[in-house]
Amino acid sequence: MAYNVLLRSFLLFLSSFILSFNFLEAQMVPAVFVFGDSLVDVGNNNYLKVSLAKADFPHNGIDFPTKKPTGRFTNGKNAADFLAEKVGLPTSPPYLSLVSKSNKNNGSFLTGYAQSTAPNQNHSQYSQHNQYAQSTAPNQQALNKPDVMLHTCSSTLNSSSPALETLEPLPPSLPVTSSLVESNLVPVESPFSAASSTPQSSLPSAPISQSSLPSTSIPQPPMRQSIPLTKQVDYYTTVFEDLKQQLGSSGAQNLLSKSLTAIVIGSNDILGYFDSSDLRKQNTPQQFVDLMAATLKAQMKRIYNSGARKFVIAGTGAIGCCPSERNKNKTEECNEEVNHWSVKYNEGLKSMLQGLKSELKDIKYSYFDTYSVLLSFIQNPTAYGFAEVKSACCGLGNLNAKVACLPIAKYCSNRRDHVFWDLYHPTEAAHRILVDDIFDGSSQYTFPMNVRQLIAV
Repeated sequence: MAYNVLLRSFLLFLSSFILSFNFLEAQMVPAVFVFGDSLVDVGNNNYLKVSLAKADFPHNGIDFPTKKPTGRFTNGKNAADFLAEKVGLPTSPPYLSLVSKSNKNNGSFLTGYAQSTAPNQNHSQYSQHNQYAQSTAPNQQALNKPDVMLHTCSSTLNSSSPALETLEPLPPSLPVTSSLVESNLVPVESPFSAASSTPQSSLPSAPISQSSLPSTSIPQPPMRQSIPLTKQVDYYTTVFEDLKQQLGSSGAQNLLSKSLTAIVIGSNDILGYFDSSDLRKQNTPQQFVDLMAATLKAQMKRIYNSGARKFVIAGTGAIGCCPSERNKNKTEECNEEVNHWSVKYNEGLKSMLQGLKSELKDIKYSYFDTYSVLLSFIQNPTAYGFAEVKSACCGLGNLNAKVACLPIAKYCSNRRDHVFWDLYHPTEAAHRILVDDIFDGSSQYTFPMNVRQLIAV
């Protein structure tokens, strides 16, 4: 749940894109599309040249299989990796790395990825897990906007990244989906903003009311680069057009209707709101969380119009309890105001999803109560194998939250004991348990069904 690598590292889930045209033996779905931020970024931040929010240095990745930093804002694997494992798909390379290779080869993203699959995988099988998530700096004010796919942190909705511009022009068939570095729901004005066109879908469309689109935007300072949710959705629609070329309209619709679309976003928006006097002048807290839910609804309709039917939506967590927020209090207690509005946003999100279901009869979803699960970690840590719930594992200063997880920072010896890896992001251990609950959790944490049940319907 993050903003930037140096100050705020807790961003939403944004985008992982897993794609396979022919089911492998243990594969439960043909594809998984994850929209979000640094919580699910597998390394797209490595390709955002202007951004300060990076995780490509020690001690990130210390427990990853390669023992090296990969661009994930944690000590090992993150939620995008574990979701891929759950459904029998491989973890993907960063989406932007595939974009870069495809541009160099002047080829389709789908074709390019097929050629990069394992040696024993024939060309009739495409297995793609593209990560869209990114992370941003703490003062970036990247509210959860429609440009970003939700993961546990937010991403900006209406800003494009100069790093992407260096990759352009993209092949017309090239889908670009990347994780956000501070992904938000509410649009953020960026000095690098650029208009993007969205391919029209041939599938039945859900009407998008202009009144549901965000009316609030915040300047995004330079050096805080991100791919907003709206831009991520633009990339997704490009993927859809490429799939139609490869499979035909009915084939693409069949594949996407059986696939999972995961959205984890919103934390950056809430944290950004309380750090921005401009935002507080423009909106009351209730108006702002309402705007967040309306923005997400508009982007979900766009995704629906490009074939998606099964959505996994994660609510925001108890972000007032992350080390960066505790460090602001002399008592080191959670920031209850931030937590309160996280709860209020989640209530609005659940109501929005129920209303969307009444509008779009064939849409199905699983809502995950991230807040309650994370709070359970904090209130009853031993039940989950944790011993430390306040301090970050990696960092410097009080609660290891004065300085981010940089190479000069110290890190704990037993990462499994900690809920938080750095100022905002969970450890691999926490990511794993969260995904276990998302996938097989009871009705206490998932509504109206868990992900395993969602796959089966």
